[in-house]
Amino acid sequence: MLRDEFDTRVREIEKYFLLLQKIEGDYKIITDFNRTEDFRIDDDLSKILKANGFLLLYNLIESTLFNSVVEIFDELKTNGITYNAISSELKKFWLKTKYRNQEEETHLNTSQKFYTYIEDIINNLPVELVINRIDYGGSLNAKKIREFSQEVGLNFNDPHYRDYPTGRALELIKEYRNKLAHGSKTFTSIGRDHTFSGIVRQDNTIAQLGLEHFKILTIEHLTAFVNAVEEYLRNRAYIPS
Repeated sequence: MLRDEFDTRVREIEKYFLLLQKIEGDYKIITDFNRTEDFRIDDDLSKILKANGFLLLYNLIESTLFNSVVEIFDELKTNGITYNAISSELKKFWLKTKYRNQEEETHLNTSQKFYTYIEDIINNLPVELVINRIDYGGSLNAKKIREFSQEVGLNFNDPHYRDYPTGRALELIKEYRNKLAHGSKTFTSIGRDHTFSGIVRQDNTIAQLGLEHFKILTIEHLTAFVNAVEEYLRNRAYIPS
């Protein structure tokens, strides 16, 4: 499921970013030769479409993290693996997720809640995910992906999480997503700051990130992450050795 969903979203993004590339180039956008009316994509609309590309990339980041969590816990459920059998990292992650924002327990005092948690652990509960408690709230960047990997015991040590250009690219995607979601920036104001190709020096280093770089760096980083999740499941790394 994780790989299929990831590949589907990547194909969608590749198609959308190809459109952005053509719009910024000298191409005419034609949908159907049988139609006679013309429609011009002006400068403002081009900026809006570019800014929307950041939303697509953030959606890819968030869906990949979410589907990874679901994939891991589906594996545990399918194999009937209970709390006492999993790694300490995964125990902590599950408990944190299970009891996050649990409305039905708001009336309990601290000692009552602690008793409930201990009972669950002693009874060796099946490890099932409470999906509606997985919420990243627009916080995801390369650093958060690394932190999640460490939380569940994934072997994902991509060194670029804090570096330029990958770390910077994912940080900007997060910032742009939040500014658009909260209405603090318009689509045109964000779209005007980036060309599709950006600026690349003669030594092939990136002087200014373009839309193409945001796409490539995001997909590369997430592909490495998905590979790590698949290896984690294949090696049953959720069970301590």
